[in-house]
Amino acid sequence: MFAGGGMEQEPGKETYPQESGGEPTHRAPTPRGPGGVAWPRSLAEVGLLFLAACLLISLVTWPWAAHLGDAVSTHWDVGLHAWKLNWNAQRILDGHWLLPSYHANFYYPQAYTLALDDLFWVPSYFAALVLALSHNAILAYNLTFLFFWALSSAFMYFFLRELDLGRAAAVLGALAFCLLPYMASYYIEFNGELCFGIPIVLWLLVRFFKRPGLGIAVALAVAFWAQAVSALYYTTILALTVPLVALPLLRERAELVRRVGFWVYAVVCMLLVAGLSWAYLYPYMSLHHHMELKRSVGEMAMHSADALTYLLPCSGYVPHTASPWPGRGIPAALTEAILWPGVVVVALAIVYWYRFRWLPTRGDRVAGEFDPYLDPLRWGRAIFLAVFWGWVALASYTSARAFGGDLATIVLNVTVLGVLGTSLALSLLPRRLGLRGRVVAGLTTAALLCFFISLGPNIRADGHHLLAQDWIVYFFSDAGILGATRVLSRYAIMVLFALVVVAAIAFDGLELRRPLKLTLLAMALALITLEADIAITSPYRPLANYPDPALERFLRTQEPCVVMVLPLGDRILDSGYMLRVAGARPQRYLLNGWTGFQHAHAVNLGRLFSSGKWDQGMHGLGLLWPRPLIVVDRAALNFYVTKRAYRVSEQMVRERTKPLFVDQAYAVFEPRFPLRPTLHYERWVRSDLLENARYIHFWARAAQDGAPAPAWLYVNDRVDARLSLGPAWREYNIKVVSPDLSIPYNALSLEAPPNSRQALEVKDFQLIFK
Repeated sequence: MFAGGGMEQEPGKETYPQESGGEPTHRAPTPRGPGGVAWPRSLAEVGLLFLAACLLISLVTWPWAAHLGDAVSTHWDVGLHAWKLNWNAQRILDGHWLLPSYHANFYYPQAYTLALDDLFWVPSYFAALVLALSHNAILAYNLTFLFFWALSSAFMYFFLRELDLGRAAAVLGALAFCLLPYMASYYIEFNGELCFGIPIVLWLLVRFFKRPGLGIAVALAVAFWAQAVSALYYTTILALTVPLVALPLLRERAELVRRVGFWVYAVVCMLLVAGLSWAYLYPYMSLHHHMELKRSVGEMAMHSADALTYLLPCSGYVPHTASPWPGRGIPAALTEAILWPGVVVVALAIVYWYRFRWLPTRGDRVAGEFDPYLDPLRWGRAIFLAVFWGWVALASYTSARAFGGDLATIVLNVTVLGVLGTSLALSLLPRRLGLRGRVVAGLTTAALLCFFISLGPNIRADGHHLLAQDWIVYFFSDAGILGATRVLSRYAIMVLFALVVVAAIAFDGLELRRPLKLTLLAMALALITLEADIAITSPYRPLANYPDPALERFLRTQEPCVVMVLPLGDRILDSGYMLRVAGARPQRYLLNGWTGFQHAHAVNLGRLFSSGKWDQGMHGLGLLWPRPLIVVDRAALNFYVTKRAYRVSEQMVRERTKPLFVDQAYAVFEPRFPLRPTLHYERWVRSDLLENARYIHFWARAAQDGAPAPAWLYVNDRVDARLSLGPAWREYNIKVVSPDLSIPYNALSLEAPPNSRQALEVKDFQLIFK
């Protein structure tokens, strides 16, 4: 099935000598499109491929395509993701083209809330286009989801063509990557599909080493930035991968080391990546640094895989697919996505290993291109992998305690380090592999590294049996690289990516007549699509009570206002309220919300109201400025009261507040906060509001007649004004000068100074803006 002497050289391309265990590849520069194909032709090909990907995605996720304009999956992250695309898109349509509006309208008064999760900034431009044309936030979310899922196939096609693969092999690899069971099982989460940056960065990286230049260096930097401002999980994975691929490429093109221009372009690229990433991710880094938001080892362990999880054709959310692989009974942990690569990818990867990574033959030695000193490294890697997999498999199937403990820690981690060390050496030491061979060698090292990271801080067997701590994960976690990532099983994407690449190369090497090869391609794609045909366990349904035009019109008349929706504290409901109640209104400050990180004040109020502690809950709500409103989701609150022992009912809210609005779905109430003498009056505001304020305005007086009452105005921990209050109401306008801003919230308080017991009263507190 394979040509005995390698692949036929294409006209006009210089071919490297064949290295033992590798295939001949081409190092000539590509003056035109990927693989030397003219750009118009390449774009036409990839356009057809993109449409095919959209159709196949629609097929395996049916009935999603039938409800693009009115329904979403019922997973709790969907509300967050749909809201975020809507928020960003509306800001873009309002003229904020360059930078997102990081101070989003949920989790008030927390600052930089947009940076609590992936930014989705690049997808938001497409969402803005759809929103401008349709005025439908659900359609914008679904079409953006579909577009960027299919986009990964287009960039994968460019990458494979850049490796000089034929069209059939590139189509197979592109659609296999797009329709991996991993990708299909992430139909519930938009950010799970945002891995388009992996193939495009690697594609441009290969082009850069083929023909270095300023334009390609800038394009490479922009591509990495596009991934960074879209989904950070895959950005971290890409940041670990790129050096492991770039170093072997530099080894292959060693002559570039002596070219000043190459290093100038490389430095420009790195500076652009650093500068663009800093400009867009500074709020993210600042937020996580000041609030010490990071994932614990325990959280990582809960979202990690076992080694045998890669053989399971199911996940925690997808009980089965139409895969013919009978692997559901394998004893391994279920992760949130399917890590099984698929029968076609695995079969072709085995073919690749047999054809291109088999031990050197006698003919290789005669050709003089065999490096005998590499044999110990090849055998060493094979032995290390065999020991690791054998140990884990035996532990999984026997659950014997003898496979854990100190001995397992030493054996397993030594094999992990041995695998990575030998793989890195095999990517750098051979004299000639060709650019394609170096890419594969680098991807192999990156895939192995990501495989071991995906196992989490603890290498386990049978889903729970602890074998050893994973030194690699602890090293990267202590270095701060994994600090914001919780779902370590997502690192499997690089394992799957590398397998798809070698599968495409193996298919390209099949020496078959064109009709037979196209028939085999069709059969392979049919089987790939079959394995991506997942069980839809989070069905597509319309968002309850969305849209509600009457509620929207009323809330617009109340802005600026803080909004708390009851019931508070259910992540599915809170995520939905972000889109259904807060929307994209910048002066409607929602207390509810949902991200991977929780908001302490919202959590506290949720507990107080659910347990019926009305007075304490109202005190916490009354701390917020501007004026707070209570929105009751009538059906949801009634369900919680009757079925889940929620202690605050709509009737209780109605009796203790002022009704403002009611329709079939929602009711809006204004809390009553009577004036009371106090030693400490406090209001919390978000940092951007305080930064833009010109004056702090309020009326105040001493609570008792007699001597003037001293009062100090604090902005966070700094005294900004010292006042003397009389018994009569008096208006104050305190100028805001360079406030010391706080990220969680900014406390503005008027209180009696130390050692003073004279009470005061405050009303009509507000910020006056510039």
